[in-house]
Amino acid sequence: IERVGIEVAEVIERPMFEAVTANGELTFDPTRVAHLSTRVQGTVVLVLKSLGGVVQPSEVLALVDAGTVGAAKSNLLQSIVQVRLRQATVERLRSITDSGAVAQKSLLEAQASMQEAQIALISARQALTNLGFNIPENVADQDPVALSQDLQYLGVDNRSLDLLPSGMKTSNLLPIRAPYAGTIVASDIVAGEVVDPKSALFTVADPTRMWLILNVKQEDARYAQPGQLVRFQTDNSDQVVEGKVDWLSPVVDEQTRTLRVRVTVDNANGSLRDRTFGTGQIILRQEPKAIAVPLEAIHATDHAPYIFIRDKNDADPNAPRLFYPRQVRLGAKDKEYVELLAGALPGEMVATKGSAVILAQLLRSQLGEGHDHAH
Repeated sequence: IERVGIEVAEVIERPMFEAVTANGELTFDPTRVAHLSTRVQGTVVLVLKSLGGVVQPSEVLALVDAGTVGAAKSNLLQSIVQVRLRQATVERLRSITDSGAVAQKSLLEAQASMQEAQIALISARQALTNLGFNIPENVADQDPVALSQDLQYLGVDNRSLDLLPSGMKTSNLLPIRAPYAGTIVASDIVAGEVVDPKSALFTVADPTRMWLILNVKQEDARYAQPGQLVRFQTDNSDQVVEGKVDWLSPVVDEQTRTLRVRVTVDNANGSLRDRTFGTGQIILRQEPKAIAVPLEAIHATDHAPYIFIRDKNDADPNAPRLFYPRQVRLGAKDKEYVELLAGALPGEMVATKGSAVILAQLLRSQLGEGHDHAH
């Protein structure tokens, strides 16, 4: 035993789990990634945020000078004035006591004209709403002069106005806003640049929510189920994150023969990065107190897997060195240990390093003395 270097280890209880292993990629949750552009053509007059900047919901990231914005505001004011004028005409005609046909026809025409003005007002209000401005429902009830002052810098905060040169403080200003809290992960905008709706100005992502997409082999796909725990280790570090399966693709990819499995991952501390590759394990079964032995204790034969248990009297220096073959049933495995579902008890001593010599001796004795005698 000393010459061949046979070592022993105790059969222990330890946590073990069975898992399906699959390669995967971490990405930002695409439902929380916004590619921002201007809604109309204009010129960038102020950039307030740059790449890597942390933003809050509705925070102004940049200001664009767009003539369409000023025209829309002017159109809204004119529409309000027209509604009021035509409304006054209708009220005046109603007050006329003459109920003749001429007066009645004039009233109907005035009412039709007022309805046209009201429709134009709705259209003008909607035009500003489409540009991203918040226009109150009762805008027609406001005083046009006061409303004109409110509309001049609509949606632009005082801090942004203070940073603008006085010559650029016009009613044409269109703010580019963050849709939610996040980080600017891409920015392609400079002051003075002419931009249009096709121009990508900012990309804002919410880094606290990420998706892990695992590509599970077709033969393992039947084991994956929603709600299963997933542990993912990135390729470039020892970082391990956890999440749960929340979606499985209904089809297997024809080219790769893999099933796409999505896991939502929490990234509140911001330590994970977009487009990070790694290896994931879908946990199928967890056993907190599994009976386990080192991997090198297991010997597979054509008949079954075996371990070699040391005789309990082996501690006596005068006793012969005895090992008994024990057939076992295997469960979960990891890099160091294998679970024994049957065949050993905690506290027993099992041959590990060098134990292949014992197997060779056993097989030799079976061949030399005949199968029946050896058995």
